[in-house]
Amino acid sequence: MNESNYKRYQIVMAFLFVLFSILFSIDTVKAANFCVSSASGLETALSIAANNGEDDTVQIVQGNYAGNFVYASTEPSDISIEGGYTKTCASRVVDASNTVLDGSNNDSVLVLSSDQSVNFNVDGLTLQNGIAQTITPSGGTAGGGLNVSTNGSLTLTNCAVNSSSAGSGGGVCVGSSYWANNITVTLFNNTISNNYAKYGGGIYAFGAGMIILSNNTITNNTVGSGVVGSGGGGGVYLHGTGTMSTIILTNNTIKNNTANYMINGFWTGGVWVGGGGVFAESSTITLSNNTIIGNTAKSGSGGVFATASASITLKNNIISDNTADIGGAPPGGGGGVYLYGSGTMSKIILTNNTFTDNTAKNDGGGLMLGLREETAVANINNNIIWNNNATVSADIYINNDGDGDFLPSMVNLFSNDFDQSSVGTYIQRPFTIDHSNLDKVDPMFVGGGDYHLTADSPCIDTGTNESPSLPDIDFEGDQRILDGDHDGTAKVDIGADEFVPTPLDSDKDGLTDGLENTTCSDPNDADTDDDGISDGMEDSNHNGMVDSGETNPCNIDTDGDGIQDGTELGYSYANIGSDTNTSIFQPDLDPASTTNSLNADSDADGLTDGQEDLNHNGRVDPGETDPNVFDIRTMPWIPLLLTDD
Repeated sequence: MNESNYKRYQIVMAFLFVLFSILFSIDTVKAANFCVSSASGLETALSIAANNGEDDTVQIVQGNYAGNFVYASTEPSDISIEGGYTKTCASRVVDASNTVLDGSNNDSVLVLSSDQSVNFNVDGLTLQNGIAQTITPSGGTAGGGLNVSTNGSLTLTNCAVNSSSAGSGGGVCVGSSYWANNITVTLFNNTISNNYAKYGGGIYAFGAGMIILSNNTITNNTVGSGVVGSGGGGGVYLHGTGTMSTIILTNNTIKNNTANYMINGFWTGGVWVGGGGVFAESSTITLSNNTIIGNTAKSGSGGVFATASASITLKNNIISDNTADIGGAPPGGGGGVYLYGSGTMSKIILTNNTFTDNTAKNDGGGLMLGLREETAVANINNNIIWNNNATVSADIYINNDGDGDFLPSMVNLFSNDFDQSSVGTYIQRPFTIDHSNLDKVDPMFVGGGDYHLTADSPCIDTGTNESPSLPDIDFEGDQRILDGDHDGTAKVDIGADEFVPTPLDSDKDGLTDGLENTTCSDPNDADTDDDGISDGMEDSNHNGMVDSGETNPCNIDTDGDGIQDGTELGYSYANIGSDTNTSIFQPDLDPASTTNSLNADSDADGLTDGQEDLNHNGRVDPGETDPNVFDIRTMPWIPLLLTDD
């Protein structure tokens, strides 16, 4: 081999070496899939996945699996655990009830643990009957149903976690390995019920930079039973860390959760949200479109306690029938919610919420709000805060001077409905309540736990369109802003519901004003052409067009034969409405006999109906031919055609 060929050989071999190295490298990091159909198979799959250096997916065949399953790894690899597979994992039906992991009350049902920034995904499982036994470094137990530790993320979707208990997070406990401030926790479309803990009966999440709860149902969970040192969140306890931590709750139902009495501390029956810690900077909390009902705290806030240094926003929530049974323990009160802005620039925004039928034995039956610094701001707009109960301030308690320096924080209070008397409202540093607010006016709900507004509600079209964080839709997705009272001006309603009015039909002809305003018919005249037939009957499909088989509501004589449409169809004075002009309308004097209003020559004899009914009154009078009977005299040549030669 000469020198030139040898160099080419070296170049080719080097290229092939690099190529094979790349291909080999790609092959070694490919994801691994496991299809399991037994408890022992699941245990084995989790054990292998923890040490295989690959991103893994564990596919679980539909069925019941008894055990306490653990994935613990130091590798930087993600894992997904999915239920609902058919035999051999050929297909999948996502339904938590078809794949059940049962802890048999021996320990946590499922543990996912990593000291790396890995992503855990759990989808389509039921986790039940777990009692956490393993002691954590903090000295307690965690996550009876699901116990997660990671510096990456948890995504829990389409699962049911029930009948489990632990010190923290009876149903679900998730946190970072070293209190890192950048982990992400997402729970979507889960049912968390009948769990028990000292902290966070249903869910306990801590050390997270981002926590998102969406479309979950969290019910009948409990914290505490008189144990000193226990605390908060019968349904949910969320604690973000870091100056940019964010907590978002949207479209959740949080109902009938309980925080039992404790000797020294503060509990919340429904939701305890500590965004970035009590005094953390630049942390945000948003609750939107949630239903928070029937939660009880023997001390503290019945529905929601939230504290943040940067902002707290509540919009489109229904918060009702919650109870703060004792109250008075710091920070105390708030049957519906207690919100506290801890930072120098804290902002609290409440827009279009409904707080009703909540109770606090101490302060703030519906709403208790605190601002520490005079530079903090609260914007409270378009809320129904009605029919709540408390010893002091049945509807609203506002501490706008949290640091006690006699310099109040700014509170903007516009277009709400609440009791403005001393019984209903307490303001630490009083200010004049704007006249846009309704004073203890019955919002006229549908009733029976239905918080939709009825058509006569005084809350319709009485809100402020310029409110901060005004949502584009209401709590169930109806459009805002509508003209609910038909006065020609669209204004937002007060409360979580935007009343959807029945389309206006001023003349009651069956055609909406909006439609008639785009056509020739008059929205204020049910019989525009005065032919005796209402516009809505002429435009029978109400589409604003003259379709086949319809008469024209704007033409008194659709077929042009000289006889009015109503007359041809047998209409008399007994058939017409008040909008028909009787000086124009010609009643049919023989209603039993009608002609075709869409055919000018009903009998096809060559004469129009109007030529036969000369006075156009619908009756065959002397000297007239019958427009329904073929008249051979109009065609004298016809007999000649029929005569034999």
